Amino acid sequence: MQTTPDQRKTIYVFSTAYAPFVGGAEIAIRETVRVLGVRYRFIVFTARLRRDLAAYEDHGAYAIARIGIGHPIDKLLLLILGPWRLWKLARQNPPVLYWAVMVSFASAIPYIANFFRWRRGIPIVLTLQEGDPELHIRYGRGGLIGLSWRLALRRADRVTVI
Repeated sequence: MQTTPDQRKTIYVFSTAYAPFVGGAEIAIRETVRVLGVRYRFIVFTARLRRDLAAYEDHGAYAIARIGIGHPIDKLLLLILGPWRLWKLARQNPPVLYWAVMVSFASAIPYIANFFRWRRGIPIVLTLQEGDPELHIRYGRGGLIGLSWRLALRRADRVTVI
């Protein structure tokens, strides 16, 4: 059964990098949007990272909301500006699901939103596609990477693995 664009429910996707930056996780997002874009509207939150990239792009089945000033510091700005931008967009397009791709700065946004219960605690699906060694995940950056993993895994409603 196909739905019209007006009937599609919105899924928010959180990935530190997205188009034009492409890796395995970004390909997984693109393919999921391609297959499910008929039934759902996707809004991808990502760091802007370059000034020549638009802050917002609408592509029909999906949109890209880029956070930041177009600099590598945008990865950190995701934690500060991302929740505010999510709150603003979610008022217009209420989410049915938050999809966090990899444990990263961007994937913290839905956890922050649910902590403040802006939208009554939206389910979070966390997709893992990591290539880092276990020692890095446990002890990297003085243990902060391990802490972020433990928090993300405990707070996710579902975990999938690529």
